[in-house]
Order: sequence, then C-alpha cells, then structure tokens
Amino acid sequence: MKILKIVWQNGKNFLPEKADPNYLNLESAILKIEKIASNYNIKIVLEKKNGNSEKGKILIDGEPFEKILNLDASIKKTSEICRFCKVKECKKNKDVNPEYPEYLIINAIFIKIREKMFLGA
Repeated sequence: MKILKIVWQNGKNFLPEKADPNYLNLESAILKIEKIASNYNIKIVLEKKNGNSEKGKILIDGEPFEKILNLDASIKKTSEICRFCKVKECKKNKDVNPEYPEYLIINAIFIKIREKMFLGA
C-alpha cells in the first residue's frame, strides 16, 4: 500500500487546531477522500506538527498545498482585509492565513493521488 502523507504544521502563536478553519476543512476533506484513496491502494496519513513559522501550513506529500494548486497572489489578496477588524493592512492580518475551502484541499489531494497512481498531474 502506498502512503500519501499530509502534514498539518501549526504556526507558533496560532489558532488551536479545532478553531482553525483550514484545519477543519483539511480534516473534512480527508474523511471524504479516504475511502476513494483506499480503493486505489493508497493510505492517507495525517501528521500534526508544531512549526516555527508565523502561519500554519498544509503539506501534501512534502509539497506545500499552495504550490500544488499554483495559487497565486489573487488568493492572497483576499486576505489583505483583516477578518478580525475588517481593516486593510492590519498588523493582525500578517499572522492570518487565507481560509481555503474544502474543495481546494480535495483538489490538491486528488492531484497527489493521481501522481501516486502514475497517471500524471
């Protein structure tokens, strides 16, 4: 059985896992995909780590989530307005990741599953 390792790396001074929308979306995505992946002899393993960076990260098979989907500045611009105080360029905003919807996480996981199956990306 092949392993698809997904790492949730929480940033220092960041939200607890159960309060972080990206972590919750990641957990939900994994639950929806696990059975499909197992049909192709791929086991999804979620590992949680505490990181040294300011922001949390999702790594899928060693590659950053944003890189897999080629997310550019257009997604990051949506986080310019602070979700806490609704002010552009807020100091709090520097420590906040954009919230990624579950469907984007599912898409990134499927890309890596296809790679594991040697079907191309």
